[in-house]
Parts: sequence; structure tokens; C-alpha cells
Amino acid sequence: ILLVVIPLLSLFYCPFSVTTSKSWADVSSEWCWQNPIPQGNPIEGIDVVDRNTAWIVGELGTILKTNNGGISWDVQASGTTKDLLSVSAVDAENAWAVGEDGLVLRTTDGGFSWQPKMPGTKDSLCNIKAIDTNTVWVIEDSGTVFRTNDGGETWIGRELGGESEYLHEISAIDAQNIWILGRYYDGSSRYDFICRTTNGGGTCERYHPSAASEISDIFFVDANNGWAVCNVSDPYYHPYKGIVYKTTDGGEAWTQIYEREGYVYSDIYAFDGTTAWVVGAISIPWGSYLRRYEGHIAKTTDGGKTWIDQLTGNTTGNTDSFSQISAADVNTAWAIGKWAYILGTVDGGATWNPPTYCTRESLNDVDVVGEHIAWAVGNKGAIVKTGNKGASWVVQESGTSAYLEGI
Repeated sequence: ILLVVIPLLSLFYCPFSVTTSKSWADVSSEWCWQNPIPQGNPIEGIDVVDRNTAWIVGELGTILKTNNGGISWDVQASGTTKDLLSVSAVDAENAWAVGEDGLVLRTTDGGFSWQPKMPGTKDSLCNIKAIDTNTVWVIEDSGTVFRTNDGGETWIGRELGGESEYLHEISAIDAQNIWILGRYYDGSSRYDFICRTTNGGGTCERYHPSAASEISDIFFVDANNGWAVCNVSDPYYHPYKGIVYKTTDGGEAWTQIYEREGYVYSDIYAFDGTTAWVVGAISIPWGSYLRRYEGHIAKTTDGGKTWIDQLTGNTTGNTDSFSQISAADVNTAWAIGKWAYILGTVDGGATWNPPTYCTRESLNDVDVVGEHIAWAVGNKGAIVKTGNKGASWVVQESGTSAYLEGI
């Protein structure tokens, strides 16, 4: 038996048998993720189509899809080991993903196959928005915006970022109206900006919600109404105040509607001018100058005047920041964290499904007994056991918080 174990992640050959080592990039149907489920590569982006369907992408070419409202997630073959950074879906059959080295992937069959549709750049593509099956916007972190009107057969590129400027988020409502979030940084000074085009990228107007804030995300629900989440940093460059802005004139003027000390906002998803979710983390002082971050989800139904905490801190065992949220409607949403963490709700956020980890402690050793049974041990007294070839794992009480190194 060969077992590969890294912190928080476990793989078993299925069924238990002797095999040879493989790299993480070569994980295939011969290997089964045991902890977490359905896989353990860091995840970068999510897009929700409807109450049943959503896609997630991540590092090493990871693509996941659910067709049953998140009850299970299927790992899809992307055909690449490059990191995928963003995904945008038109419907349950048509979706796009982008990533390192100018990679663009498209599926028209629900993810059974993914085809490259490269725009001709070698720089990383960090965000994508598909308007329909033909019209797609892609942004390159070095400052170029690409658009296709024919499903990726040809691309038109336009430089919107200047020297020392980087692009990282996009919000689009149709083929003409898009907003792009960028950042200027030359090593000593920094400011964030929002670039708006109303003529398909022909011209771009720049706006600044706040010169003092780091803008994390923007989300427009129509040509006039948009939201932005920002963070203000303390002198030690640790964000300590999360801020929400709104605009009603397409981004020319922004009004601060909410702020909260000790919180970091990373993403926002809105349905209209009244209902929205924000995700991120609570920033907790740790020692004299350091901070640690634990996941946070909040929702507003009154236009951002008040926000109801739905998850804060270690409520579900989550010590990761939430990086993105995407929703099908005001009741159905999924939030993701960097380290393969997925949470979903079907009741507007009153409850969020539990994480798919049997343990979040690092596992250090394993022993297999016969064909069906195995034990694994790890940090802080962690002991887990399977009796069904790893289909499920049960946490057992060890009676100790010591680090268990062997079994």
C-alpha cells in the first residue's frame, strides 16, 4: 500500500493495493480523494447557474461541477495542469474557464470535454465573464482586455491598463457595458480604480470609490446600480476595516453605506439594490503585530444599511477566509475558501451545509488492515477510521491533544 499524505489532504489508491508514486498533477481516476471531499487542490473561482448547477475551478487544472445542488461534486477532466483562476457559465452546458499562460477553456457539453480557445497571450488571465455562448470578456492581469463575439474563434484585445497597472476583476451585464477593477502600484504608491466602458471596450472612463481603500470586488446588477467592497489597512498593512460602497449612476459617484472594523471583505454578490451577500474573514489579533483570519459570511436585505452575520469565525470549523460567493437566487448560494473549502445554502443563508472534511488536522501516518479497514493519525490527537475502503471516515476520540506521528 502506498499512501500520500500532506497537511489536510489525503489520497488513497482505490481499492487498497500496491502501486507506484504519482505527482499531484497526475491524479486521475485511479486515485480517490479521502480528505477533503471531493478534492484537495486550492480552489480559485466559482459560478452558479441555477439551484442545481455550479462550476468551481482551481489549481492544477481543477474543475468541479455539481448537478444536484451541491450534494455531490464531480471532478471534470480539464486536460491541463495549469492553474485555473476564474470560471463563468452561461447555462448547464456552456461554460468557460481561464488561467495561467493565457489559457482559455470552453465546454459546450456540460463539462464532459473542455477545448482550448486561446486569445494569443502568454500572461495569466485572471477573470472571465460570459454574456452568452458567443460573447465573452476576459481580462489579463498585465492590463489587456480581450473580447470574443464568435465563441472564442477570434479575439479582440485592447490595452486598458497603463504602466504599473494591473487588472483583476470584471463585472459585465451585456456586450457593451462592463466594469473592470484595476490597481496601480509602483512599489511606493498604490491606488485602485474602476474602469467603465459603455461601447464594448471602445473607450474607458475611470472612477475611484475611495483613494484610501483597497477595492476587492465590484458587482453590477444593471447599467446604473452597482456594489463594491473595500478594505482599509492599518500601519502594519493588515486590513482591519471592511467597507461597502454603492452607486446608482453606473459608477461615476460612489457612496459608502457600511463599514465594520475587524473584518476583511473579499467578494460580493448582489441581486438588486437591496439584497446582497458579502464574504471574507474576521481579522483577529494574534500576538503583538500578527493577525489570523477566520471565515465570515453576511447578508443584507435593506440595501446595505444593516448586515446579518450568517457565519463568523470558527462556526463550522472553518479557519480559512472565504474568497468568493456566487448565487442562483436569494435563497441558493455557494461560498468557497482557498483551501478546497465549499459551503452552500438553500434557505437564504439561515443554515450553511457542513464542510466536507473528516478532519482539518494534518495527518502523519496510516495503517491498512485488509481490504476495507484503515486508520490514520495526526496532529492534536487526530484519529480517523474507515471501514468501507475510504468511502467515508469517522473521527475517533483519542483522549489526547498530542501530535500523533505513527500508528
